[in-house]
Amino acid sequence: MLGTEFWRRILNRLGRSLKSANPHPDSTLQARPRHAASPAHKTKTSKTDATTAANPSPGKPPAKEVVETEFWHRMQYRRHQWATGANPNPNPALQARRRYVASLVHKSKMHEYAQKLNLPMPEGYADVATVEELDFSKLPETVVIKPNNLANNECVMLFRNGIEVFTGDAVPISERQEYVRATFAKSAKVNKQTRILAEEYIQDYDPAYSVPRDFKVFVAGGKGHVIQVVDRVGPKPEWSHRYYNRDWVAYGDFQGSNRFGKEIPKPPHFDELMYYADKIAADIGCFMRLDFYITQTRVVFGEFTSYPNAGKRFTELGSAVMCDLMDRYPDTV
Repeated sequence: MLGTEFWRRILNRLGRSLKSANPHPDSTLQARPRHAASPAHKTKTSKTDATTAANPSPGKPPAKEVVETEFWHRMQYRRHQWATGANPNPNPALQARRRYVASLVHKSKMHEYAQKLNLPMPEGYADVATVEELDFSKLPETVVIKPNNLANNECVMLFRNGIEVFTGDAVPISERQEYVRATFAKSAKVNKQTRILAEEYIQDYDPAYSVPRDFKVFVAGGKGHVIQVVDRVGPKPEWSHRYYNRDWVAYGDFQGSNRFGKEIPKPPHFDELMYYADKIAADIGCFMRLDFYITQTRVVFGEFTSYPNAGKRFTELGSAVMCDLMDRYPDTV
């Protein structure tokens, strides 16, 4: 359980005294601007009223977003370090390890790593350089098509029962190749290095969800600590999410990239989820977000995320919790 000391640290980051805290901060702690942010990490907020409660109604957008928090600055610095090799670790072996861990966001590297650690993965059907190499007549009717090097669900397509699930477009098998080509052509981020993957369609443990929910585990110090559940059913503006601690107590207004979701019961196979999250966390030795799915029978690993949402749109509460993890469990690479 998260005790008084944890919340004392978080409240200190928020610039408030323990006496002014809500007695049940796990579920209702309000995110407010810090009273004294350092000049380097001065927080910029949206024009929305900063005193709005931290628990907006489920299905409603968060009432307040913090654009540049301390966590945002840390993610920008990490991106600079990991992507360009700036400020390398003075130990060459640890620097090489850092570069390797940074490379795991690329799905080809991630697949190699997952095989080494014997992680449960979606079945792969194809890994090709061009759309023309995809033979949909030989792929399952229900299939996922996605790029190997993009983020935020860009150019991901879920085909099922003649429908592309995210858009609702009717796409018979005979038209899928052209549909994929057109979808990739719309993205400015697709490049010559982009490969196209065809994978198993994962069904959520609750069959009411046509798109499987993401269970994203934030890890540090060899353990999983925070779990983000993302519901992507329906048009993108209707997507929702909710954050939980390891004891499955829901946080309040944590991050604003999706609508504020309703609480859900602890999912089945939760212990298995945390087993794999802890296993990966102990191996990589750094702060990371690990994305999973949960079916009726098993947990499935999806991908690594080194810069969660690029640090954007985390509230002061979300930023404080993330930075607390990074400070208590510094990266070993």
